[in-house]
Amino acid sequence: MIHALVAVALAAAPAKETPWTVGGVTLSAPSGWNHSEKEGTHRFAAPDGEAWFELDAGRVQSAGMPPEACLQKIKKGIGLRFEDREVGGSPAAVTAVVDRDKAGSEFVSETWVGCNGRVTWSVTTHRVKKSDKWSAALARAVESLGYAGKGR
Repeated sequence: MIHALVAVALAAAPAKETPWTVGGVTLSAPSGWNHSEKEGTHRFAAPDGEAWFELDAGRVQSAGMPPEACLQKIKKGIGLRFEDREVGGSPAAVTAVVDRDKAGSEFVSETWVGCNGRVTWSVTTHRVKKSDKWSAALARAVESLGYAGKGR
């Protein structure tokens, strides 16, 4: 009985996270996840390979653009149907798809985008659908996103 309670407590305990600053945004990634960077895109992958997310950030080209207008421009450029949200205290949006590979395994991918009028960002999450073990870690990473320094 005690072993079962300890196992439940450990499973419910929040994972350790490591803070990152990328191109004007901050984010906390799960500690122990593999990090790589290629051409400005930062990728964080679960040790078992069943989940990952990528973060891109940049500066708005038009100075003084209202955050809502910036987000609308991003969504229009991507051309997908998004659900509006708020992340880091500024407008954001998310869209999700379920894909299937050649072997028939299903994967859930979410694309998050946001802008505060000065900094734009996107986070793409990807996980094996049959398992929810990384869902909370991916959600915490997105929810932790904020704007760094003068990006605010």
